[in-house]
This record gives sequence, structure tokens and C-alpha cells, in this order.
Amino acid sequence: MEKFFVIIFSALMTMLIGMAPTKAATPLMFMPFHRGEGWFCVQGPNGSFSHSKQPTLHAYDFDRGGSEKGAKSSAYGQMILSPVQGTVVRIVSNVDDFKYNGVSDSTNNYGWGNQVIIKDSSSGKFVRINHIQKGSVSVTLNQVIESGSLIGRVGQT
Repeated sequence: MEKFFVIIFSALMTMLIGMAPTKAATPLMFMPFHRGEGWFCVQGPNGSFSHSKQPTLHAYDFDRGGSEKGAKSSAYGQMILSPVQGTVVRIVSNVDDFKYNGVSDSTNNYGWGNQVIIKDSSSGKFVRINHIQKGSVSVTLNQVIESGSLIGRVGQT
């Protein structure tokens, strides 16, 4: 299955697995999509395709489902929202969609493609969102953003 973007979500998954059923919990971070949208986790930690070692060990890949790939995919171009409140500490936005998917070097940001990295203001941890559509990043370096703020759109870089 083609990879659209990766985000570190291990804290959320740990919180959900360990949550007592009678106690309400406050999420550590939110999914980077609008509430109620249908997304599928197509690969998580120790995945068969990747995510078996650092730095992708705690990464998750999401897709909308369906058989279409590339620009016709139902995920391509969809909004990516910030899962945390924090400060944008890195932006890469010049990698062409589809062009360098077969390599992992400087042409595609070493496999990460276009990305936004946010330092979570509550935990101090970093959230890396990758494979963003070229030209769609809507935040700036050092910008403080709220959870749910538009970061960019799903690409394939």
C-alpha cells in the first residue's frame, strides 16, 4: 500500500490501550483529521513494510481506503490538522509529489518528503508529519499553532 504520510502517535495509542473503561481521559494528542472523517491506519510500529527501527519505530501511516492510488486517491489533497498545540520547528516543502518515491536521499528529504515538525507545548516532545503535498504547507517556521490548525494537505512525497 502506498504511504501518504507518517506521524508519531505512540503516546495516543498507549493512552487508549491503558485507559480504564469507567474513567474519562484527556487525549495526549488528536488525530490530524477533522472529527468524523473515515481514515484507516494502514501501518503502525513494527510494520511489515517499514517502521521496524528508529527513526520510524513509533510512526503511523494513514489512508482513506479505496483502490485508487496517487492523485486519484481519496486521501490525496485532504487536510492535515495539527494533533497538538505547539511551535513549528522545521518545515520542508519543496519535494515534488510522486517524483522521488523510489529513493531515500536528499531529493526527497531522506524518505520523509515534505514535512512539518511541531514541538508540543505540553510535553516538549516533537511531532513529525510527513509526505505533505508540495505547495500546501500552511504554517511558518516558529509559528505557534493550536491543536486542529491546518498544517497542509496529504501528498505523496
